[in-house]
Amino acid sequence: MNAIDEKNIDFYEDHSFTGTEEYHRVTIIKKFLITDGALHMAEKLKCFWFMDMIASYLSELEKMGKDFSCIYFIKKDSGGIFTITGGNDKVLIEQEIEYTDITQNLRVFNIFDGSYWVALLPSEY
Repeated sequence: MNAIDEKNIDFYEDHSFTGTEEYHRVTIIKKFLITDGALHMAEKLKCFWFMDMIASYLSELEKMGKDFSCIYFIKKDSGGIFTITGGNDKVLIEQEIEYTDITQNLRVFNIFDGSYWVALLPSEY
């Protein structure tokens, strides 16, 4: 597991989102919500699978006692690497994705407030 070097990666960004007006439920996990900006990214890039992957690891993050994480998808050849860090360089979870048609590198923050996990774009933090 390698640390993410954010300085050398071009991530999808949309700075027009600096907060959210509404929270959206996009997976079957009821305690996982996303912001307006994260919803816009999922719709624009057709990457709801990325949100599903985040939701699938929430119980592991809770077991680790994490209430904040940075989540990445780094494009590599025809697939990529899905990575969750604790908001620092420490990789907590990593999964290889064999194939995706997505062309962008992705990054969201994930925050747990004790009741809900919320995925948001860095500009919304």
